[in-house]
Amino acid sequence: MLAQTLSTTPSLSVVPTNVPYLEEGDLDCLLSSDRPLLVYCTAQWCGPCLAFEPYIDRLARDYSGRVRVVKLDTDDRPEIVSQLQVRSIPSLMVFYNGELVENLVGLAPYPKLRNLADEVLSMASRISAPNSL
Repeated sequence: MLAQTLSTTPSLSVVPTNVPYLEEGDLDCLLSSDRPLLVYCTAQWCGPCLAFEPYIDRLARDYSGRVRVVKLDTDDRPEIVSQLQVRSIPSLMVFYNGELVENLVGLAPYPKLRNLADEVLSMASRISAPNSL
């Protein structure tokens, strides 16, 4: 009976994505960029992470060229997890000018992610705009 249950239970599959994974040595370069950076902390075994993945992919497409989105596999890159002090997954860490400006932990609806990206872009434009006085 157990074998039959296991064989009919759908398995979670990893859907291919265009969002690149953060590799060792990439972080400092990405943090020093003038573009906002969103680091999506995930793991292949994490059910909620897999459920959130389509939103991250959509966010990367919708904000392509304006916001850099990367994934961090917490199992494959423990040194980066430690450096960023990731405490829970899924989480979305938002950086601008090398500083953490937001850390969203858990699942969120897509409009909240869009608002987050819009806020960091607005902040970036205020910081980079010359004074008009």
